[in-house]
Amino acid sequence: MQPFIIRDNEGVPLWLNNDTYTIKLDKENTGGNISIIQGFVGPGGGPIWHLHEDADEIFYVLDGQLTVRAGENIFQANPGDFVYVPKGIYHQFRNNSIKPIKILLMFSPAGFEGFFRETGIVAKEGVTPPLHIHDAEANRRAIKIGGKYLSFVPDFENPDINPNLK
Repeated sequence: MQPFIIRDNEGVPLWLNNDTYTIKLDKENTGGNISIIQGFVGPGGGPIWHLHEDADEIFYVLDGQLTVRAGENIFQANPGDFVYVPKGIYHQFRNNSIKPIKILLMFSPAGFEGFFRETGIVAKEGVTPPLHIHDAEANRRAIKIGGKYLSFVPDFENPDINPNLK
């Protein structure tokens, strides 16, 4: 491997869960060590309760405030803050503000970026993600594809095991 730079405007933006994610580093770039995904998360945005069986996830807040629930912990992360979630811990994140936020998602080892590629829709420049891409059918599809990448959700219809962030 050789050193390289990825510019701010490089990468293919993908719509997922009404948010926009751009894969900046993937397993091919890093020999499988780490993947980094830039996220623009709209108000109320973020995924359902899930875990990664084989990868740690790190959140880094660039702009705005991110709420992360990991196990029994709830963290309010501000610009410059990191949140670390070890593999095997159920978690979710949410933008509880009224403005979009900008974050970096890091996965180690790499590989989970494939989930974003398979479930995301290539974004149109300057266009807000359409609301219909985050519905029950989209969730079922994401859950099925997530299993391929060793990411799992509990019975998300059961509020006792799938708490919502408020």
